[in-house]
Amino acid sequence: AFIDYSSLDIRHLGSIYEGLLEYKLRIAKEDLVPIKQKGREIYVSLKEAKKQGKKIDKNKVVYTGEVYLVTDKGERKATGSYYTPRYIVKYIIENTLGPLIDNIFKKAKLAKTIKEGTKPLERIFEELLKDKEEKQNLKRLWELTKSDKEKKIFLLNLLDGVQPKHGYDPIEMIFDLKVLDPAMGSGHFLVEATDFLAKALIKALGASPKEVGEDEIRWARREIVERCIFGVDLNSLAVELAKLALWLRTMAKGKPLNFLDHHLKVGNSLIGAKLDKIQSLPLQKDSLEFFDTSNLTQDLAKAVKSYFIIQKEPAENVENIKNKAKTLNYINEMWLDKWKRIGNLWTSIHFGFECKPYCKICKLILEDKLPTYFKKKFLDPALEITDKKQFFHWELEFPEVFYDEFGRIRENPGFDAVVGNPPYDVISEKEQQKEVKEDKNFFSSLSFYKPAIGSKLNFYRLFATLSLELLKKNGRHGFIVPLALLADKQAKPLRKFLLTKTHIEKIEAFPQKDDPFNRVFFEAKLSTCVYIVEKSTPTLFFIRVHPGKDILKGIIPLEIYPDQIEEFDSDNLSIPCYPGMTTKDFHLALKLIKVCKGNVLKNLAPSQQGEVNLTSHAEFLSYNPDGQIVLRGAHIDRYQFNEEPKQGTPVYLNIEKFLQAHSKNTKAYDYQYTRIGYQRGAAIDNWRRIIATIIEKGNFCSDTVNYIVNPKQLNLFAILAFLNSSLWEWRFRLTSTNNHVNAYEINGMPMPCISFVTPEK
Repeated sequence: AFIDYSSLDIRHLGSIYEGLLEYKLRIAKEDLVPIKQKGREIYVSLKEAKKQGKKIDKNKVVYTGEVYLVTDKGERKATGSYYTPRYIVKYIIENTLGPLIDNIFKKAKLAKTIKEGTKPLERIFEELLKDKEEKQNLKRLWELTKSDKEKKIFLLNLLDGVQPKHGYDPIEMIFDLKVLDPAMGSGHFLVEATDFLAKALIKALGASPKEVGEDEIRWARREIVERCIFGVDLNSLAVELAKLALWLRTMAKGKPLNFLDHHLKVGNSLIGAKLDKIQSLPLQKDSLEFFDTSNLTQDLAKAVKSYFIIQKEPAENVENIKNKAKTLNYINEMWLDKWKRIGNLWTSIHFGFECKPYCKICKLILEDKLPTYFKKKFLDPALEITDKKQFFHWELEFPEVFYDEFGRIRENPGFDAVVGNPPYDVISEKEQQKEVKEDKNFFSSLSFYKPAIGSKLNFYRLFATLSLELLKKNGRHGFIVPLALLADKQAKPLRKFLLTKTHIEKIEAFPQKDDPFNRVFFEAKLSTCVYIVEKSTPTLFFIRVHPGKDILKGIIPLEIYPDQIEEFDSDNLSIPCYPGMTTKDFHLALKLIKVCKGNVLKNLAPSQQGEVNLTSHAEFLSYNPDGQIVLRGAHIDRYQFNEEPKQGTPVYLNIEKFLQAHSKNTKAYDYQYTRIGYQRGAAIDNWRRIIATIIEKGNFCSDTVNYIVNPKQLNLFAILAFLNSSLWEWRFRLTSTNNHVNAYEINGMPMPCISFVTPEK
């Protein structure tokens, strides 16, 4: 039957990519056969299947040494890959790229006005001055310009740098844009970006995207895709699917498929070398040995000039595409591969590879005089690590983004926009099923990753900080990430960086996660948010909190200044994200802080997690009622204690062994006091989030209970009243992003300053 592949939509490729992520190739170590177990198919040994009396289908037997596919849901979980709905992609692209396009047309129009002199030059200068930092110096220079010709040249240089090559031609300015997805998956964001920029290009040519034919739109897409679109992914299959998605979108009758190898690449976006660091041995605080990198400038200059040739050469026939491929290979062989080898060597040292003669080897690589002995001892082991980790050196893979045709760092290096949906999962041995200590050490060694570092390392935070590092000044960035970004303690460093070093423009929050049909990702029980930021001075930003998955225009946004977040929650810098919250609510919360004079509960009665950890203290626990029952969250109700909770299985503690294993100055001995206990977990949509009661002395609490013991000044019952109050319940919900009631969140509750001395009359 005839199959029209042009009808394939990007969502179909996304589904293919997600599906293939669930499969892994395995080599059978013994004869295997698939059997049904709990509704799914698993492989067991042929002998075991026969022993169990299973019906054997000889056509499905996998014999020793043969290759077979296994479904592995863990792979999807490990990568945190979920296909992004079209409306989210569209929103991020429009709100990230839209202002860039608007600015291009604004500059082009203003440049034309300056050249034609149709508006007073003095007034134009005053308008341009508003967005500039060095206002006084610019005013003095302006006063020195005399003639109208001088003033026009001054204004044009002030508009977009000195003598820009694009000459304020909107077509050339659009072609100069560089849009990146650093974890592109099957290319959904890049396809949408191509469409968006293609329509802008049609407009710059003086036509309307709605009025032109499909041939003109496809021409525009083909021009955009080779010049403006960049993508990287660790998964080679994803890269090929992204190419396919873009080819399907840019196909034109009688034309070959576009050349994309120079801008869509396989690699680990997060791990690679910085060219300003490779001169000396890494991980050495006071290394005095360096090697000469002066030739790097010349090599980069030649590479950048050749990259421009690839971009400008037409893609009219197969010969053009072959020429582009040859040029790319030539660039790498002649000027970049040697520097990539040095980058690989430098990076591999962070992953356990020892290379004391690093500088000597680098010199020999550059001179092409590396002896076979050195190659086998140093380069080959480094190559093994490189192949395993797939290092990606941004400045060498995309040199034209960071350097000019003279090999000098650009005046404003980096991408104009970075968009996408990065992986979300935690980097840990358990999640990744491999050793990750060296990965963590590498991220900690680079200063620009500092805002991403926390007690738990998460991929989305690393990708966010990387994106901001790769972004040029005044560039724009849009991601969809877990809602934890807005209030989670581990995300505080990134939140602080965004609030103080960038202009958060807008946030769209989607806290609802329990209804799979009304959350952003059907297959992931996850609260999410979309953020749009500009790499510029922080100022007023807007946040809308939506009840479901849809971006509702009718939701009135909260208007917040970054310094108000410091005032609102100085300890955690939480950004409010409660559905239905208004700016008036936020100001009321600020007033509450002022009334309490900044005092919070932890100053009087800090919370702790229950002393019995149900996992790490398993040796002291039993399901047999031969010890004392351990209190769980289900035992706690509002002002009540449930002797027989409906949920969970009772667990019993061997008190004697437990206490013998802990010293008397630890929380293991807090059982001796009367305490307040509150549930450590309560669903976001629960009738109440803070549920607390008194726990009599002699009881032991599990880690599903948080507690307060021996408060300063205040009576336990007074604190209990605050915990169960409607006021604190309201304040807690403003910033809660998950089902946990964390100790740090309760510690941050505003506490009035109460005087226990009766004032004199």
